[in-house]
Amino acid sequence: MQNFEIPDFPAYPAYKPSDVQWMGDVPAHWDVRWLKFWVDTNKRTLSEKTDPDFQFRYIEIGGVSAGELLNEPAAIRFGSAPSRARRIVRQGDTIVSTVRAYLKAVWFADDEADDLVCSTGFAVLTPKGDAFPKFVSYVVQSEPFTHQVMANSVGVAYPAISERKLRVLSVPVPPLPEQRAIAAYLDRKGAIARRYAHVARHIIDTLRELRQVEIHDAVTRGLNEDVPLKPSGVEWLRDVPEHWDVCQVKRKYSIRLGKMLQNYPKRETDIAVPYLKVPNVQ
Repeated sequence: MQNFEIPDFPAYPAYKPSDVQWMGDVPAHWDVRWLKFWVDTNKRTLSEKTDPDFQFRYIEIGGVSAGELLNEPAAIRFGSAPSRARRIVRQGDTIVSTVRAYLKAVWFADDEADDLVCSTGFAVLTPKGDAFPKFVSYVVQSEPFTHQVMANSVGVAYPAISERKLRVLSVPVPPLPEQRAIAAYLDRKGAIARRYAHVARHIIDTLRELRQVEIHDAVTRGLNEDVPLKPSGVEWLRDVPEHWDVCQVKRKYSIRLGKMLQNYPKRETDIAVPYLKVPNVQ
């Protein structure tokens, strides 16, 4: 990464070395700091003495992706909440996952809700005096920052960065007016991208529906549109080509569960095993 330039605008008059490898040169009037000198980390936490009936909305790591909440946080009582539901989130905070950073589970709290609590799998970043809240969120969403978090993470299946290491990652710090301007610019660009993404998702959904129709017609009617049909006797199947057979699945296919991991022979060392989950398949 050579310079922090925005393509729509000219380069700054002068740059200086940031002394941070991934950052390269930065505008000469910008600062470069450790994260802990720019924001507070995990400033507010629910105490173990919290009233069991205290209710809040809980944000899990699986509910955040690329700057967005995937679903509305569920309301939950402290007494029945998981032990990791401890970190309080306030307006202007940014939450960033310290586990599996490559998933980019980052979200900016821009509403005035005072009942949000997130998992301890997040770090809650609270801006200090010269940090513009939305700009903080964009910095930690940037690709180079994510790579730094990953490079300082430990573990195989669930690589995670410690709070201590996160706090000493270097970040570029422009003057406050520039932070505001850059954040406003990215807000505008983001709104355009979201509109395009919405249209793209609609097109993808339509194509998927068309594909399903093609599959259904091909496997229940064949490729000859003029073939004589007969009732299948199955409600969802309706008519099928009269020379086709209709039978139960078990007569044509064998069905079995896959091998369970606990049945694998024990080994002296741990090994990584590819793991396919239901949400991985669409």
